[in-house]
Amino acid sequence: MGALTVPKPAAAMGGRYSRRVDRLRFVLPTIAALLLALVMAWPWLTGGYSGLIVPVFKNAAEHVGDAMRMANPRYVGKTKAAEAYEVTASSAFLDPADSDRIHLDQLRARFDRSAASSVHLRADQGVYLREEQRLELKRGVELTFGEGYRFETETAEIDLARGHVEGAEPVAGEGPVGRLAAERFQIEDGGERLRFEGKVHVTILPPEPAT
Repeated sequence: MGALTVPKPAAAMGGRYSRRVDRLRFVLPTIAALLLALVMAWPWLTGGYSGLIVPVFKNAAEHVGDAMRMANPRYVGKTKAAEAYEVTASSAFLDPADSDRIHLDQLRARFDRSAASSVHLRADQGVYLREEQRLELKRGVELTFGEGYRFETETAEIDLARGHVEGAEPVAGEGPVGRLAAERFQIEDGGERLRFEGKVHVTILPPEPAT
């Protein structure tokens, strides 16, 4: 006599499938977050100057579309001159087409100079190139340094290892002694040297009378 197979109730099978889907919804984003963290931390694990940049994620990851977005990442490291820098952003995600590119939103960067005040930069958007240890900033780029100097431009590039900042688009700003505008600029050695090129216009303001 052949064995009798009793079919499982459809409700039970549906419940088991639903639980499996729920587990996958939790496990897959977690695995993706771990892989993203590993990719971003890989230079640190393999050593070298590029290993001086370490991602620190304050909040959990959120799955947005096809990209895994990390909230409030923070990167810390040192230049070749052993001066500390820090890069923070409101969010970051790995470029789906290029694992070397990490996109940052509302980012801030700071270089701490050993013998002078810090250099601060902010931008609406940016891209961190892991292999090159470089940041590309765009939209609403602002630089502040020294004793009250502040400049604005649309794009800038930062060589993190050298503490070097340069921009190929017009820059304008002011400081304690006056206003300055130029077609391009360079900030070298974490703000030790500044260079403005192109049609440079400088307006020297008279000192305020002593009270």
